[in-house]
Amino acid sequence: MTAASGPAQFRLTIRRRVTEVDDVVERLGRIGRSLRESGVQSYTVSRSADDPSETEVALYFAERDAAEQMMGRLDSPESRERALLSGALELGAMWLTETVVSAELG
Repeated sequence: MTAASGPAQFRLTIRRRVTEVDDVVERLGRIGRSLRESGVQSYTVSRSADDPSETEVALYFAERDAAEQMMGRLDSPESRERALLSGALELGAMWLTETVVSAELG
């Protein structure tokens, strides 16, 4: 187990109910350059094992400011409307966390 080294790692998690998780993956692929320019270092897309329409997108940042700016953009009325128009059935919670410890067991 190690403490997070180097710049702190921040994760912005977005939960949404969607019609197709593949559409989410495709959209993130299309906007990859814009995400990088906004400070996103990587992302993951997950879905519930019990309900595939429940998705969770995690965006990873080195800097808290960049994560907070992205959170503000995603929470704007225009962004929320775009999400609904592009297939989101329901807009869920969004939150920011800071990695304190990372461990691999195995």
